[in-house]
Amino acid sequence: MKFEELLLSSVDEYKEHYINYKYLKGKIKYSQKSPFEFIGLLLNEINKVERFYLKNKSIPLKNFCVLNIIAVLKITKKYNKHNQINICNCVHSMLNCKHFYKDLYNTDITDITDIYNHILSIF
Repeated sequence: MKFEELLLSSVDEYKEHYINYKYLKGKIKYSQKSPFEFIGLLLNEINKVERFYLKNKSIPLKNFCVLNIIAVLKITKKYNKHNQINICNCVHSMLNCKHFYKDLYNTDITDITDIYNHILSIF
């Protein structure tokens, strides 16, 4: 199953607050000359997730956080595959200052393997 299909099949009532993976995927081709446009679009999506997370911190959002982090990682990998510039360090820096990313590590999920196993257990 493609990640995009997995993401769409798993979204819940917070659908409009997830990373818009399909939109970002479509923008990869058009941002080949400069990574700054794509990074700006990705940052907008990350900030959308962060705003929702901070407003709704009192409800359990572990699945929401995990799916959005994986979406960011997958779209970054796809961008790097299609372009000459590696944006991993930039994306990592953006995520490191976001609560939905940092708070996930304060739960029982301790490493990337646990994140993937958690995702698999949802489905």
